[in-house]
Amino acid sequence: MTARRSIRSRSQRELAPMVDERGDDRRDALEHGVARLLARLSRALVLESRPEIVVRAALDALVSEVGATSAAVYFTDFDQLVARPAYTVNYPPDVLERVRDISLDIPSMSTLALLTSDVVTIGSRAEAPPEIAFSLELADRMGIHASAAVPLVAAGRTLGVLVYNLGEEHA
Repeated sequence: MTARRSIRSRSQRELAPMVDERGDDRRDALEHGVARLLARLSRALVLESRPEIVVRAALDALVSEVGATSAAVYFTDFDQLVARPAYTVNYPPDVLERVRDISLDIPSMSTLALLTSDVVTIGSRAEAPPEIAFSLELADRMGIHASAAVPLVAAGRTLGVLVYNLGEEHA
C-alpha cells in the first residue's frame, strides 16, 4: 500500500496539467463537450445492453464531442500481463500493430494508469516523465501533443483503460 501511495503521489505531482492564459476558454469548451458526451453515453447505456456497443459509442463521442484526435479502450489480461485494444478510433495500422498486446511493464501512459489506478494526463510534451517513453514514441507518430489515460474500474477491480489524445497542447 505504501509503494502504491508513493507512485500515486508522484504521478499526481509530475503529471498535473499546466494552466495558461487560454485555460478558461479551453476549460469551458471541454466542459461543454463533456456534457454532450455524457448525454450521448446516457442514451447509449439506456438503449444498448451490449458493452462493446457502449464502448464504441464512448470513443466515438470522445472524438466528435470533446475533440480528441484519437482514442482507444484497452482491456487488461492479468493472466498474460498485457493490455489489448478493444476498440480504437483513428489509430494508424502500424500503431495498431505495436499496441496489439502491450506488456504491463512497457513504459506507457496506459500501463501507468492501469498499475496505479490513477488518471494520467499530459497537457504538453514538456510535462512528460520518462515512465511513458513508449507513449511518446506513438505520440510522435500520431501527432499527439496532449493525452489522458483513464483507468476503467468496476467493483474495485481495474478492467482496462480509456486513452484519448489531442492534437494540440491542453491546459
